[in-house]
Amino acid sequence: MLYRYIGTLLLLMMIQHPNQISLVHFESIEYPRLAWQARIDGEVKVEIHVASDGSVSSASATSGHQLLQKAASDNVKKWVFLSNHESNLEIIYDFKLERPESSSQHATTAIVDLPTRRVVVICNLPVLST
Repeated sequence: MLYRYIGTLLLLMMIQHPNQISLVHFESIEYPRLAWQARIDGEVKVEIHVASDGSVSSASATSGHQLLQKAASDNVKKWVFLSNHESNLEIIYDFKLERPESSSQHATTAIVDLPTRRVVVICNLPVLST
């Protein structure tokens, strides 16, 4: 029964803020294994086009390392927005490597901050074998 009211509430939010765009579905991202092994990190900017149905109809990386660009572009194409109009957005992925706190070799965490249109992708540094 609660689900009935959520749809109405979302519709009212869109009427009150017709140019507002909200994220309905975020697809998790894995740190690209090759980039992880090579210790490549950094920021990737992706220009996306959101269709009026909320799907991402195109995504094109405009900066960042090639291995990270592909992962970011492929990932954002799986997102779905709640939108009543077409729009163009820039999404920034920030790939970071950190010292591991656990024994997990390739554990990835993704944090989405939609108001700033930023995705932080954090992975443990690979262990160097000697």
